[in-house]
Amino acid sequence: MRQSRVGEFELIRCLRRATAIPRGGQASVLAGIGDDAAILKPRPGRVILATTDLLAERIHFDLRFTSYRQLGYKAAMANLSDIAAMGGVPRFLLIALALTPRETSRDVEVMYEGIRAACHPAGVAVVGGDTSASRTDLFLAVMVLGDVAPQDALRRSGARAGDRLYVTGTLGDAQAGLELLQTRKRSNSYLITRHLTPTARLKEARHLADGRLASAAIDVSDGLAGDIRHICEESGVGCLIDARKLPSRRNSSPTRGPANGTPSPTRSAAGKTTSSSSPCRPPRSPAWTRSSAGDCSGRPPSA
Repeated sequence: MRQSRVGEFELIRCLRRATAIPRGGQASVLAGIGDDAAILKPRPGRVILATTDLLAERIHFDLRFTSYRQLGYKAAMANLSDIAAMGGVPRFLLIALALTPRETSRDVEVMYEGIRAACHPAGVAVVGGDTSASRTDLFLAVMVLGDVAPQDALRRSGARAGDRLYVTGTLGDAQAGLELLQTRKRSNSYLITRHLTPTARLKEARHLADGRLASAAIDVSDGLAGDIRHICEESGVGCLIDARKLPSRRNSSPTRGPANGTPSPTRSAAGKTTSSSSPCRPPRSPAWTRSSAGDCSGRPPSA
């Protein structure tokens, strides 16, 4: 394969070798890469969850400080996080690429190494995708299919007045890491890692769903202040948030909010940390968090 040009059919053969189906998923993938469509076997008693993200160069990522491996990893992990926010189990991934003349076959292989690094620990199988050409910018479209028992699915519409709000992880880390990269400062490797290689909260999501602990959930990708509004609107409630209780790395974040020096809960989508937010009933609040960040009220948010 020439390094100066990515040939579609040779690329498909190469990627098929690089994306072996995990042992736990082989019985569910009847046909994967190599056919016109994947043939997948659903698990009995489960419903299908489907999510997709389109990532555009210079909009969602910057190759000046993001490697192809990190890009593949983050693109996959963002979609795994969406399945986690629904209380589900991610199972299959498909990816479509629009490649520029700049990308080589090795670049694509490295990108798939990142995808595999995100998928393999979760038992997710890469079962297909597509490739095309782009004149100037790289595009990735990732789709993940997961499943969940119907009664265990977490939606945005289940919150009720009196629920308490919990978040996983520390808010604002990824945005702070992005700002460090943009200013070419690498003074905090933890924050930069949080931006470039986030982690989907799969175990926490399963704990919430299996224990029926949460009434609703959402993947926090646009900042808590923006994303909690989606839960409020879908559930017809309001939310009172105590900013002092929001989990954050106060001493390390370059992003500051009000005069008291606490990080702002508003973060941009470019700094996705793959945290999750979950309203829970007070009597059954999970033991894995120290305190709630807020409470749902009976007042819907104003327009």
